[in-house]
Amino acid sequence: DTLMTFVPYKEVLPLYDGGLEVPEDITLVWSNDNYGHIRRYPAGKEKNRKGGNGIYYHNSYWAPPGMSYVFLCSIPLAHTANELRKAYGEGIRKLWVMNTGAMKPLEQEIEFFLRLGWEIGKENVFGEEYGLTGNVDAYVEDWINRNFSGGIGRDAASLLNDFSQLTNVRKLELMDYDAFSQTAYGDEAVVRIHGFEELFHRGNKLYASLPEEEKAAFFQLVLMRIHAAYYTNLAYYYGDRSTLMDRQ
Repeated sequence: DTLMTFVPYKEVLPLYDGGLEVPEDITLVWSNDNYGHIRRYPAGKEKNRKGGNGIYYHNSYWAPPGMSYVFLCSIPLAHTANELRKAYGEGIRKLWVMNTGAMKPLEQEIEFFLRLGWEIGKENVFGEEYGLTGNVDAYVEDWINRNFSGGIGRDAASLLNDFSQLTNVRKLELMDYDAFSQTAYGDEAVVRIHGFEELFHRGNKLYASLPEEEKAAFFQLVLMRIHAAYYTNLAYYYGDRSTLMDRQ
C-alpha cells in the first residue's frame, strides 16, 4: 500500500487536538520541538492505529531570524539517541524522518540517525544491545577511525562531545549580544571563550597529525564546526567587551 502520512505539527496540531479525524490507515508523524526534544507521543488509541506512528526529527531548523539553526548541529548525539529511544519505546516505529540543512557538517549526525534506526530494538547473541549506537563515544570513535587514519578516533570523539556540550548551551546561530555576562558568575563569558579556545587547539592538533590528503575532509567534517563556533563566540565576546568598556 502507498504510505500516507498526517503531520500534526505547529498550526495543524490544534486542529488535530480539536477533533480532526484522521483515517486509521494514515500514519501519524509526530515532530520534536525543533531543538531536539520530542514534544508529543502517541497515546491511547493512537498507539494501536493501523497506520502506525512516525517521527519528524530536526538536526537543523529553518525559521524566522533568532530561531533558525541551519549551519551547524549542536544537539549532542547522546541527546538525540535518548529522545529517539523514548520515541521507539512509545511505539513510534513506522517512519523516522530527519530534517537536515547543510549535509557536509551533518554527515556524522545523518549516519548516526540512520544507524540507530537500523539497530534499535535488536540484541546481540549475548542479549546485550546490538550495534554501535548504544554508546555514542564508541560510535564517534569508530566513525572517525573509518574515515581518517592515525587512530585519532578516541581523541576526536572526546573533542566532539565537548563541542556539543558547550554549543548546546547557546546554539551558534542563536548567539546574541550580552548573552553571557563579563561581570558576573565568575566572568562566565571568558570561561566560555576559554572552553572554545581549548577545543580550537585540540582540534588543530588532530588536524596537523593527519596526512595532507585527509586534511580537507577533516576540516569539512570536524574542524570547521570548532573554528566557526570559536570565532563567532569571539566576535560577540569582544563586541560585548567594547560595549561594557564604553559604559564604564
